[in-house]
Amino acid sequence: MSTAPISEHEPRVAPSPNKPKGPEPEPESSGFGFRKWLVLLVIALVVGAAVWKIRKNTEEQGKQDRKMSQMLDRPMPVQIVNVQQKTMPIFLTQLGTVTAYNTVTVKSRVDGQLIRVNVQEGQRVRKGQLLAEIDPAPYQAALAQAQGQLARDQAQHTNDQAQSGRYSALFQAGVVSRESAQIQEAAAGQSAGAIQADQAAIQAAKVNLNYTRITSPIDGVVGLRQVDPGNIVHASDTTGLLVVTQLQPIAVVFTIPEDSLPTPRGTTDA
Repeated sequence: MSTAPISEHEPRVAPSPNKPKGPEPEPESSGFGFRKWLVLLVIALVVGAAVWKIRKNTEEQGKQDRKMSQMLDRPMPVQIVNVQQKTMPIFLTQLGTVTAYNTVTVKSRVDGQLIRVNVQEGQRVRKGQLLAEIDPAPYQAALAQAQGQLARDQAQHTNDQAQSGRYSALFQAGVVSRESAQIQEAAAGQSAGAIQADQAAIQAAKVNLNYTRITSPIDGVVGLRQVDPGNIVHASDTTGLLVVTQLQPIAVVFTIPEDSLPTPRGTTDA
C-alpha cells in the first residue's frame, strides 16, 4: 500500500479552537412600544373629540331649524295705521365744520387787581352771570369823592342863589349897581354847572365801579382761562380774561358731492 508523499510546501491547517459565542442581539427597546401606544391614544382622543363636536353641532343645528320652523308656523302680528303724509328722513354723511354764531373774548374795561374768577373752564354760563371780579376799592373811593364834591357844590349853589336874590333886591332898591347883581347871578349859574359836573362824575364813578364785576355778555360755554386771580389787569390788555362761545344755536358748514346735490334740493323744495 503506497501512501502519497506530503509536500513540504503545502501548509498545514491547524484545527481552530472553539471561539466563545458572543451575546445575542436583544429585542427592541420597550420605550418605542410605549410611544407608539401613546400616539395611538392621542389620535383616538382627537378622533373622538371631532366626532363628539360634529354630533353636538348637528344637534344644535337641528334644534335651531326646529325653532325657526315653529316661529315660521306662527301667525305674524299685523298692525293697521292711517296713512300720513310727513317728511321722510334722508341722511347724507359728509365732513363739516362747526362754527359758533358768537364767540366773545371777555376783557376788563378798568385797571385793577383780579381778585376772583367765579367760573371754571367748560362751564355753561347765562347772559349776565358773574364771571370775574376786580378789586373795587379804588373805584368806591372815587365814587365817594365825587359824591362829597357834589354835596359841597350844592351848598355853594344854595349860598350863591341866596346872594343873587339879595343883590337883585338891592339893585331894585338902587343900593347896588347892576354889575354887582349880575356877578352874583353868574356865581349862582357857575355853582349850578358845578353840580351837573359832579353828578356826571358820580355817574362815571358808578360805571367804573360796575365794570369791576365782569359778567357774561351771551349764553355759552367758558373756554380756557387766560389770567389767574392775583394778577393786575388793564383795559388796554390785548389778551382777554377768558372766552365765551355760544353753542345753541350753532352753525355747521359742510360740502357734498355734486351727485348728491339733487337730494337735499328736492327735500328743501318739498
